[in-house]
Amino acid sequence: MNAITNIFMPDDYIQEAVSPMSGVLIMTCTVGDNYDDPINRILELRNGSWMEFGLAGEVFLSIDAKKDGKAYVLGEGGTVFRFNWLAETQEELKASRVLIENSIVEEIGPLRQIRVVGEDVICGGSVGQMYRLNGDQFKALPQLNIGGVEPTIEGISGNSSSDFIVVTSDGLGAWFNGSNWHNLDLPTNVNLTSVCLLYDGRYAIAGYDGTILLGNREHWSIIEPINEERSYWGIATRDGVVYVSHSGGIDMLRDNKLTSLDIPKSNKHEFTGLTSGIDGIWSCSGQTIGIITADEWRTIISNPLHDRTADDP
Repeated sequence: MNAITNIFMPDDYIQEAVSPMSGVLIMTCTVGDNYDDPINRILELRNGSWMEFGLAGEVFLSIDAKKDGKAYVLGEGGTVFRFNWLAETQEELKASRVLIENSIVEEIGPLRQIRVVGEDVICGGSVGQMYRLNGDQFKALPQLNIGGVEPTIEGISGNSSSDFIVVTSDGLGAWFNGSNWHNLDLPTNVNLTSVCLLYDGRYAIAGYDGTILLGNREHWSIIEPINEERSYWGIATRDGVVYVSHSGGIDMLRDNKLTSLDIPKSNKHEFTGLTSGIDGIWSCSGQTIGIITADEWRTIISNPLHDRTADDP
């Protein structure tokens, strides 16, 4: 991979990223912290060159994409922009944007995450609300309610809109079968932050207190933590290895054993989001972009401009 131009401005902050094809990385970035008039940059890196467009009016904090060229970026106020990441020029990229609005979100609560599951696109929110994108319309799914709690959705993963699971900041999890929710009997009650589907049909879940869970809808096991004071924020898998990110770096789970990834000068990087792609595991957070291949880290861009919340060693 050739040297990549550093495109970041001082107040940019990567919220999420996705890599739908080799040589392609798409990110949603917030600019500054003016929440009364938020500004966002959607950045696409393709074969070493950047394209971008701007969005305003709300904070766009989640992104995902399909291999066919459709990408989706989610605003917490309920707005989704669909665009064609296969566009050949920046002008074509901007022109491909399609606005999809969900006016009821303002009455219910912010949305948190958008994910492509199979061929479907799912959104989850702060009070258990779930939607599936049906073309250019939102279709409401049954609201998640576990024991009277309408939890904040933090992670979504699965095979389709009739077969996916969610994890929540309340330490809860549930599976949706297309009609109804079924609670997951998880062996923990700590805050859960992320989930990914494994090659064998099981799921891996990450959370606070060094928590990593492996399992399916019926049975879950907990991995011996490497450090119980460590909070995991992102999770992704590749070649049978599960990677989890914390504020100080990245850990690897292989054969049910955790080890830490060797990242030179890791105190100058930021670690939150992980996403799996053909080229490797991408780590994108703040103004740090790195990639893991064959258990080796490579820094693509790193501007240590933001204070890390280093609550774990």
